[in-house]
Amino acid sequence: MKKYIKSNLFYFSICIVLFSTAGLMSVFLANILKRMIDTSTAKNITQFYHVMILTIFFIIINFTLHILRGFFKAKFLKKVMLSLKHDLFKGIFSKSIKDFNRENTSVYTSIFNNDLKILEKNYFDNLLTIISDLSQFFICLVAVISFQFELAVIIILINVIAIFVPVLLGKILSHKQIDSINKFSDLNVKIKDFFNSFEIIKCFQVTHKVIDNFDHADNIYEESVENFRYCEGIIAGFSTLSSLGVSVMTTLISLYFVIKNQITIGEMMAITQLVNNIANPLG
Repeated sequence: MKKYIKSNLFYFSICIVLFSTAGLMSVFLANILKRMIDTSTAKNITQFYHVMILTIFFIIINFTLHILRGFFKAKFLKKVMLSLKHDLFKGIFSKSIKDFNRENTSVYTSIFNNDLKILEKNYFDNLLTIISDLSQFFICLVAVISFQFELAVIIILINVIAIFVPVLLGKILSHKQIDSINKFSDLNVKIKDFFNSFEIIKCFQVTHKVIDNFDHADNIYEESVENFRYCEGIIAGFSTLSSLGVSVMTTLISLYFVIKNQITIGEMMAITQLVNNIANPLG
């Protein structure tokens, strides 16, 4: 897959820059929230106007970045998928007749209709999402350290524990998804064979047997999808639990530092906002 990223390095590089700004924008928003709370506490009208200008500026920049991300992401994915489909189609037609006929044509169709879409979403699209998440995680973590070092250390420890189980289960999830893809391909092969043999099936009056065969193949496929979804649900549960745990613990610990007069209420709100942008990417 690296080959297709390298061949479209221009658009990929622009996407990296644009998606990496997610962390900076999160820190910008947290700073605005801090200023809002501190301004309301101080009841300073001059500070209020400054915060209002900053907020408008943030909205404009954030809107522009989202538009640019969408545009260049679409360009990048289009270029990658065109190259990938070209190589796949070329590879199939480079086969000898004997090698080509070893597989049912529905297998090749399934690759184009199903497998490539999964690859686009789960690899290339998610790659950009991961870049955005990493940006938020590290930049927001640095920002929390600048507010309160002890709190940042506690957050790191909680996150390390929280991410351990989902990482282990992720390998199992990958295997289950591959299994469901293979079962889907097998089902497509059978369906195409049944349709191609429609007249023969009707002539020999074996429709009920064909339906039973179809139900059996479909049941095998749906069971593999069920196993995948079940595993996916477990991982989602652990991810939600870890994110919620981090957020709740951070709020309680921040409140403790406010009571001890080590941070302001505005800083507490900013830290809570930043920690959400640390915990959410883990999901």
